[in-house]
Amino acid sequence: MLTTCATVDEVRTTLPKILVNQSALGSYGGVVRIHMTVHDRNGKSLAVEYLNGQLVMRDNPTGVFTNDPPFEQHLATLGNYANLTPNEAPPLKMGGANFGPVSSGGGMAGVPGDMLSTSRFVRAALLSRYAPTNVTTAEQVPQAFHMLNNFDLPPGMIALAPGSSYGGGASKSSGGFEITEWMVVADQKNLVYYMRTFANPDIRSLDLRSLPLNGGQVRTMPLDQPVRITPLSL
Repeated sequence: MLTTCATVDEVRTTLPKILVNQSALGSYGGVVRIHMTVHDRNGKSLAVEYLNGQLVMRDNPTGVFTNDPPFEQHLATLGNYANLTPNEAPPLKMGGANFGPVSSGGGMAGVPGDMLSTSRFVRAALLSRYAPTNVTTAEQVPQAFHMLNNFDLPPGMIALAPGSSYGGGASKSSGGFEITEWMVVADQKNLVYYMRTFANPDIRSLDLRSLPLNGGQVRTMPLDQPVRITPLSL
C-alpha cells in the first residue's frame, strides 16, 4: 500500500482490490486482527479494519486509532467524555459554600488513565484535540513524543501469562511484561521520520528525501546506538 498509494483517496480505491487472507501467524498465536489508520499530507485520515472477513473503511475525524474493539465503538465511547476540557472548572457552590479542586490540573479530571485500548483511544483523541497548533515543526516533533509518552508501557505495568503472544519484553516460557518497543513520529510536510526505541529514548531521524526510493539495493540501518547521557558539572 505504501509503495502504490500517495493519498487516502488512493488507498480507498486500491485496498478493495487487494486480497488479504486469514492465515495464522505463529509468533502471534493465531490470526492477526488488523486495525489501522492511514493519513496523508492533505490532512485526511482513514480507518481501515477487517471485520468478520470483510474490509471496512471509514473516514477518521479524530486522526487517532487503537486496537479492539472496532472503530465505530471507539467513536461511540468518545462521546462519554465530551465534558472534558483543559480548562479548570469553577468551584461547586452548595449551601453558601464553595468547593474547589484540591489541586491544579482539574481540567482533564476524569480522563481514563489505564492501558485498555478504549481508554488509550479517548486519551489520544483528547490530547490531539487540545494540542497547540501554532508552533513550528521543530517544536511539534518533541510535542508529539510528549503525547506518545502517555502510552509508553514500562516493564511491570502489564504482566503477561506464560505463552502469551503479546509483549516485546515477554518470555513465552515463563511469562513477563508487556513493553512499548518503539515510538515513531512522521513529519509528512518535510518527509522526515523520527523514532525512539525501548533501549534508547534518544530521538533519531531518517530523512526520506535522502533515500533511493526508486528501487535498487536493499539497505538496512542499525538502531542499536547507545544512549547518550550528558554529564553536567559546575
